[in-house]
Amino acid sequence: MLGISTKSYLHKGEIAGYAQRIRDIAQASKWLGKGTYVGLALDVGVAGLEIKEACVQGREAQCRRAKYVETGKLAGGVAGAYWGGKVGARIARLGCKVFLGVAAKGNGDLACAVIGGAAGGYAGGNVFGTGGAFLGGQIEEIDGDLIFQPEGA
Repeated sequence: MLGISTKSYLHKGEIAGYAQRIRDIAQASKWLGKGTYVGLALDVGVAGLEIKEACVQGREAQCRRAKYVETGKLAGGVAGAYWGGKVGARIARLGCKVFLGVAAKGNGDLACAVIGGAAGGYAGGNVFGTGGAFLGGQIEEIDGDLIFQPEGA
């Protein structure tokens, strides 16, 4: 299962190396998990500050528009980053297997997945965030009702 022969274990003590590798992967996973929540909190904070900046005295129209645009941007960015990260990690792992010619094991497989996930999350967050901001900008409030007004309508 671990690919360690009895002879190798007796002469080199490879189990200690695997234990250290597992500890390193667990530590990296812990920090990546916490980084996700920090990034999400920063995105929410930025959206709130953008709305607050637009909602100064006497700018009701800009305030109303900023609420929809920034909310759409936040929702699209978070959803896009999630799906982009999942797809990017899978594609990168597959790419490492195809282009490197061998299935990466341990840290190599993890590195491919992390790099691909980060790139996919960044790209997906930007694309879907821009799309969400565009769609949010198309919403208008008329007589208390929210109405989606596509371009040219």
